[in-house]
Amino acid sequence: MRSKYRVVVIITFFVAMMVGTLFMSTGSGSGGSRGGRGAATLDQLKEGRVVKVNDEALLSLFTHYYTYCIADDMDGLEDCVSSIRLINRSNLRQRYQYIDKIDHLACYAAPAVESDFFVVYVQGDMYIRGIETPAPTLSVYLVARTFDDSMVVFVSAVPEEEAENLEKLNNSDSVRKLSEQVNQELAKARKKDAQLDEFVRRLQEAGSGSTETE
Repeated sequence: MRSKYRVVVIITFFVAMMVGTLFMSTGSGSGGSRGGRGAATLDQLKEGRVVKVNDEALLSLFTHYYTYCIADDMDGLEDCVSSIRLINRSNLRQRYQYIDKIDHLACYAAPAVESDFFVVYVQGDMYIRGIETPAPTLSVYLVARTFDDSMVVFVSAVPEEEAENLEKLNNSDSVRKLSEQVNQELAKARKKDAQLDEFVRRLQEAGSGSTETE
């Protein structure tokens, strides 16, 4: 398949945090997940539908992923991504420089075009250094299931068919509702915490609300 885009991981922050993007953690680094009562499993997913999933391997992946990104731990991160060679360390440091932790994760997913690949939307609370109130976040990743049934964040070129699928999912009613929910939660958090409001406002003015990885 012909690659249309240079990157695979499209990471969208519906909150204008960081001058870049996001990734992270280990069981010890996270404050837990948002739970998955009534959620589907990855094997129950249907094409074109984004639903909440209850999958311990997926939550573990992003818990470790975010933790390693924040800690600038490339050795740990290598186990979480499809190719560590494609991660730009200086960009990663810049993206996570303000972040203390991201926790209370919840995953929403849909099948990708390729078998054993999934489009995963990760919702969480981002704690910015020096600011007490967390900022709600929502990011989207392409995740691959490996031969030994583990999960990795796919960081390679996105085939054209996969890019089209991602665009459709991003514009679906379920993702729109999820992003609206996160934006509403962020608005409440900003009203509650003047420091958070100022931080988000400055980043929005800098045009750093959403980016792509390289």
